[in-house]
Amino acid sequence: MKTIFVAGAILVFTISLGSASANQRYSGQTGKSCASCHDVANIPVLNTFGKQFKANGYKIVAPKPAPKPAPKPALKPAPVKPAGPSYPVYVGSERCGQCHKDYYSSWKSTYHSKMVTKRDVGILKDAVINWVYDEVGNQGPTIGNATKDKFSVLDVEYVLGSKWKQRYLVRNSKTGGLQLMNKQFNTLTKQWENYGNANDWDTMCITCHSTGYRLTKYDEKDPAATKWQVAELNVGCEACHGPGSKHAASKSKADIYNPSKQPLEVQARVCGYCHSRLENDKFLSRQGNPREDLPAPALNLSRKPWDDWTKWYPQEVVIPGLQSEDKIDTAYTGDLKDLFYNDAQAVSRGVYDEKKHHQEYQGFIQSKHYNKLTCTTCHNPHKRTVETRSLKAKPDDLCAKCHSGKPADWWQQVMPGVAKTANNLFVRSHTFDAEQARPDAGLVANDFQPVYYFPRK
Repeated sequence: MKTIFVAGAILVFTISLGSASANQRYSGQTGKSCASCHDVANIPVLNTFGKQFKANGYKIVAPKPAPKPAPKPALKPAPVKPAGPSYPVYVGSERCGQCHKDYYSSWKSTYHSKMVTKRDVGILKDAVINWVYDEVGNQGPTIGNATKDKFSVLDVEYVLGSKWKQRYLVRNSKTGGLQLMNKQFNTLTKQWENYGNANDWDTMCITCHSTGYRLTKYDEKDPAATKWQVAELNVGCEACHGPGSKHAASKSKADIYNPSKQPLEVQARVCGYCHSRLENDKFLSRQGNPREDLPAPALNLSRKPWDDWTKWYPQEVVIPGLQSEDKIDTAYTGDLKDLFYNDAQAVSRGVYDEKKHHQEYQGFIQSKHYNKLTCTTCHNPHKRTVETRSLKAKPDDLCAKCHSGKPADWWQQVMPGVAKTANNLFVRSHTFDAEQARPDAGLVANDFQPVYYFPRK
């Protein structure tokens, strides 16, 4: 029995020794520990990895790499709309008319909407018929004032005006601008009159014939290279209400400027920007002469209706009657010569009636009406009719609201036609001097209705 036990012990020891020897051999080959192949709690039993190792002929087979996840489909980023300006921009009167149909339709009947028109839209029938010579033998336009080149009616690109007179714009081949021709047509007398402004119109007068005008390039040493842009030719909705993009998007009244909600003097100043005569030495025409209009004081800036333009570059612009240093009774030269009547009546009354056209604001600020009434008290900026013209009612009725007991035509005495706009053709004074003793200086074109050569749609 003792012999059997000893023999068994020797057998187990031998088996164990062989197994340990195998473990050490394979561990040295693989660099792995015993526990990598054996169940340490039940040696020499192999674990799963050990069984695989043995089945593979005692070779380690590298595990297959886990499959890479399928790539997710690339998502196209949503298109990014370019950010628009954070401030309102001009959209044009036609855009305003999409919502304000009645106002837009009636505005188109005003002269503000047709101050500058293409030749075939706005040229007067009488001007075309009399283009070569009028009925009394005056020769019609033949040359451009700036270049002295010859032009015909077929060269005319734009016409200016239609109520009082009409002027004609042709291309300046030297500057690329628009120059005025040497004659203007008097709408009442149907005669040609000399006109001598020898500057490019688009660097002389354009701010009051357009909306959103801005200088984009100006060099005082080279004014001939001046560049500009406008939002719209003619005096459109945004000339008085400001850029309308924000309002067009929101439809909110809070997003548009309403002059009628402003103090009376501010309302009048909106109109006064164009109904004043001045001389501008800050910005010159392409021909190097002082401008007769008032561009905003910086490049790429447009005048807004809320701007106090009377304070723009005061040392470089002369606006008689508006700036304290530019006295209304001073003797001026150039285009400002004989700006106001300075006779015995003017001196004694201290009221200086306008002697030229587009000076209504300089007349009005002398009136007792100023700060009590404003331009739109009498005028309708959105509409013109045959019966009342640009007024809200007939002048007899307008004046009678405050001046009852006066003769029906008393307003004509208070507002004589004394501001010359063409030969024997005069605009009414806006000083409203009740003791006015000045008679009409000539014809007043209140009831004139223009007839165009090409019928309008």
